[in-house]
Amino acid sequence: MKLSLVLLTQNVGLRTNLNILHTCTLGTDDVEVMVCDTSGDIEKQTFLSQIHERNCRVFSIGEDSDRETFDLLLDEATSDCVFLCADNGHVNGHSIAPILKELDRIGSDPAIVGTTGDFVIDDDEKTTVSAFQGFDEPTALERFRNFLGAGQQNIFQYSPIRRSILKEVSSFRLSLPIYLPYHSWLINSLLLMHGRITYIKRFLYQQYDSNSATSVLGLEADAQSFQQAGLDSSSARLQWLIAAFEGAQTFMNKYQRVQLAPDQRQALGAYWFEYWFPLFLQTVSRQPEDAKFDLQAQQIAEKWRTRQSVNLPELLTDIAEFYALSSPEISQRYYNFWR
Repeated sequence: MKLSLVLLTQNVGLRTNLNILHTCTLGTDDVEVMVCDTSGDIEKQTFLSQIHERNCRVFSIGEDSDRETFDLLLDEATSDCVFLCADNGHVNGHSIAPILKELDRIGSDPAIVGTTGDFVIDDDEKTTVSAFQGFDEPTALERFRNFLGAGQQNIFQYSPIRRSILKEVSSFRLSLPIYLPYHSWLINSLLLMHGRITYIKRFLYQQYDSNSATSVLGLEADAQSFQQAGLDSSSARLQWLIAAFEGAQTFMNKYQRVQLAPDQRQALGAYWFEYWFPLFLQTVSRQPEDAKFDLQAQQIAEKWRTRQSVNLPELLTDIAEFYALSSPEISQRYYNFWR
């Protein structure tokens, strides 16, 4: 089976250019490399125009086209399996041959949606190694437990995954009323919902994450992401409560691209909620400095902290009413999607 290696790049500078060149060297007759630049930077576009590798294609897309970019590239890819990477990451070239061998072994087995391996995650304080094992279990709930329950990193989407499955998940991602960084956890879990992901004992990918080094940097990044989505930064106080709600709704009701029995869906939704809700309980003190509606966020947080049980329709109403303080239009769109 052939492989499409897709590099999404928006940063600029020598380090980014070096990573792009490294990725381009991985192209072969069995591996097509697709480099997609959304920086809008003229100097970078000049640099990219000088790349003329036989197995490498370069796309320059306007900087305003971020959400649809990956979906467009999936349509352009010529292989049945896609390995996504970012320009703050690094693909281990020595893993390509074992990946291709594993993809040949997997073949067209519909129960298997991809393969993964070992990842290195660097930040300003430490290096973490994640071995994404346990995703080859027969049931989605077992795979969920091995992902969320093991405290894994949320980046195994940077793995070779069947293009058809990525298109299904990407289509759902594009339908979300707002898209925020924590949705990467949801995307990874949807991949596991679709089927098994095998493991090869190889270092596949290395990523640098400057935002996860400290809780302060994490809060700043989360607050900024809500602001970029058109919402007040006070939403960061409720982030894990919102994530708990959205995932539960997704697995129990909203995502219908996988055929599962109602009791299996209920179990997935409950497991997701039981994972994220305690994180919300532990982090209700998050208060960005420029928050305008933190008092209202505190009131909602306190309400759900003290509840003996959770009613999802009521929780949706609270989230939508809170979002309406920032944007009535976003609030209505959010409510209509998740109800």
